[in-house]
Amino acid sequence: MAFLNTKQAQSRLVNSVANGSVDTTLAVTSRTKAYRETNLTGKQVRLNTFTNGAFVSVSGPTAAQTGTLELWGYPVEGSAEFLGSYTYTLGTQTAEDGGVYVDAFVESVAGVHTVTIIGAAYDNGKGLLKFDSLGYKHIVAQFTVVSAGTHKVYFRPW
Repeated sequence: MAFLNTKQAQSRLVNSVANGSVDTTLAVTSRTKAYRETNLTGKQVRLNTFTNGAFVSVSGPTAAQTGTLELWGYPVEGSAEFLGSYTYTLGTQTAEDGGVYVDAFVESVAGVHTVTIIGAAYDNGKGLLKFDSLGYKHIVAQFTVVSAGTHKVYFRPW
């Protein structure tokens, strides 16, 4: 009998904001490695070298609320690259944190890297963003709009 040794990928909370305390988009001067290390440690995830990509999910307090999420990728050296801005609507699937997951994402501004939207509206499931993380050391997620309550973003490697 053979055994396969695998590790279950866990979702990790990357950022949490409440209405009225949303993030601002990164200005050109804020896209440096030094700025990220000083100011964005609570809004980033460090990617392991063996990570091929990541799934991004968002949760919030109640269904039908909306928001906008920006993704930024930081390579090992150099400035951040914009991965896109995504608007979303919360659905009714219960999240592990007690809220509800996003039902669907819509790309509002395209980035320099392809991010795939995996919609789950057909079965009231969890909407996801999926992207290839090769070349990036850190990913930063920022909420620029939140309709009400506290919204949270999670990353899970694949």
